[in-house]
Amino acid sequence: LIISREEIVFPIVTEADLLIALTREACAKQIRSLSPSGVVVCDSSAEDLKEMDGAKKYAFPFYEESLKIGNSKGITLMAIAAAVKIVKIVSPESLIKAAEKHFTGEVLELNKKSILRGIQLAEKILV
Repeated sequence: LIISREEIVFPIVTEADLLIALTREACAKQIRSLSPSGVVVCDSSAEDLKEMDGAKKYAFPFYEESLKIGNSKGITLMAIAAAVKIVKIVSPESLIKAAEKHFTGEVLELNKKSILRGIQLAEKILV
């Protein structure tokens, strides 16, 4: 996902400010595109990978936590929520509002749990 305040003419990431990786393999492959001052939010399975100069890495047990709350498909929302809390791209509340706009019933509740758990994981390390 590319987010920019300016027009995106070339939709390929050349220097990312934020990398969210849910597997060790994805992190190892994509970390080369990370800005030296960037942030990596990854699953704890990638915790031992080397950091780039100046980049900050935050590793969380996203997969394990998604299983605990009974929503393995919510791993992506959990990681996005943790990243949002760390880098403050948007408010965590806006993630919940977006989920409420696109999901209903049990799926909505599971996705809200995933978002809230991601926020809680990030809050633990930001204290």
